[in-house]
Order: sequence, then structure tokens, then C-alpha cells
Amino acid sequence: MKVFPFSENILNRNFTLFPEEIENDPWVMYHGTSSFNQESIELDGFVFGSGLVSRDEIQQVVDIYDKMKWCGLNGSSLAVLKSFSLIHDFGDGDTSPVYFAETSKRAVLYATLDFAGGEKFRAVRNSIHQLQCYLDEPEVRQKHWKNMKSEYDFLVNNNAMNPEASRPVEVDLTWLSSQLSLLSDLRDLTFGTLACHSYGVVYAVKVNASDLDALELHKCMGIKSRSRIAPSKIVGKVVVPRDYIYHNAGRCSEELEKLWAFTTGIYAILSQKKATD
Repeated sequence: MKVFPFSENILNRNFTLFPEEIENDPWVMYHGTSSFNQESIELDGFVFGSGLVSRDEIQQVVDIYDKMKWCGLNGSSLAVLKSFSLIHDFGDGDTSPVYFAETSKRAVLYATLDFAGGEKFRAVRNSIHQLQCYLDEPEVRQKHWKNMKSEYDFLVNNNAMNPEASRPVEVDLTWLSSQLSLLSDLRDLTFGTLACHSYGVVYAVKVNASDLDALELHKCMGIKSRSRIAPSKIVGKVVVPRDYIYHNAGRCSEELEKLWAFTTGIYAILSQKKATD
């Protein structure tokens, strides 16, 4: 495994982290993570499993939102936990895959401080923080009530079926406070990863045709793996500074065109496989 320097200038200009021989290799995929995962990855490789946050713990947070009939302050909380973590990530089981990005530019996002611990940790942190805001800030509660009332009145006035399902609820703040207390261990765990994130790491991982049976290409979420990928397959590593702020702007169309141009390798073969399934 070669270690390459991080260059924000090159990333902003070329939207790549690694030298061309890696970036132009159709068998390379990328994984962004936090510094505290570095030792286990380089010793044991990428291993799928339940992770440090369980399905039941995520369901516990989602249930609070559902009972409140609230979606949170923005799309970084309940929307991620419910649609990504529960429905897609865990699916019908208690384990989740390891995710890889198709490009190094996309992988950098998951090596930033905001994503310390991974996307589930980030969504749990945001969800708990927003529930605390609901408890502490009257204006948040007032906006929620106004939105519920507006939606309910619209459904009633338009003779919608079963408008009662959307009838506004008065959130018991004593109950909410007790629910947040029950989440204290989860809060400490997920917020604790922010302090443990000394820097981010992006790995370039080169696989071969024998690995593809355990990989799946998802349109929005990259490449999923439900099999261990050995550390010997790591061909490159870049350390991302803790204070780096990810910029989403880039030549997305050009990045995709580059992937589509591959006639072999991960992206081409998995795309063909997905099209025939």
C-alpha cells in the first residue's frame, strides 16, 4: 500500500485524490473513513457486520419521530435513518454492508469530520441533536404544530381518505425528555466519534473478477460489499486533514462519463449484471 499526500488544490482542479494509474484503473474502488478505523482496516481489511449501532437502536430513534409525527429540522436526520439505515442498509437483517465509492472524490465526503463513524453515526447524531432542539426551543415546536395543522386542514378540505391519520398531536415534553434520557448511551457513542476523529482516510482498493459476486452496484449509494475484502487489496491511501471541508461542486458528468467509458472492471461488469437481473 502506497501513501499519497493530500492536495486540496489537485482535488479541486481534477476531482481526484490519487495518481492517474490508480484513478484510471477500472478495478479500483474507494472507501472514506475516520482515523480510528485505520488500524482495524489495515490489519483485518473491510469486514461487514452490524457495526457499533444496531438496528434496534436506530428503530428506537425512528419510533420517537414517528410518534411525534415529525420529520426533523432537515433531511440529515429521520430521512436518512428511516430510508437508508433501516429500509435499505439493514434491510431484513441485523447486518449491513461495507460501502465503497466509485470515485475518490465521492469517497472524500466520508472521510470528513461531519461523517465521523459513518453515515449511520452522522444520522443518529443529527437526529438526537434535533430532538434536543425540539425539547429546548419553543419556535421549533410551534413550527411543527403549524405544519401539522396545515397538512391536516388541507386533507380535510380536499376530502382526502383517512385524514385522521394526519391529525396534529401534542408532543408531551416530559415524555420526550425521558426518551432522550434513554438515548444517552447512544448519544455518547455517536458524538464521541467526533472527538476521536483526528483525521480522515481514503483508501483505494483494487479487486478482481473473483470478488464481484460479493459486490453490488447501487445507483445512489455506490458499491456494496457483503464479503470481507483483505487489506492486501489496498493499493493506495490518502490522509485527509481533520479541518477539511468537503465541496460538492465538481464535474459530476465528467466523472460519470469516465466510469461509463470503462469496458471492463467493477463499474462495467456490475452495471451489466444489474441490467440483466
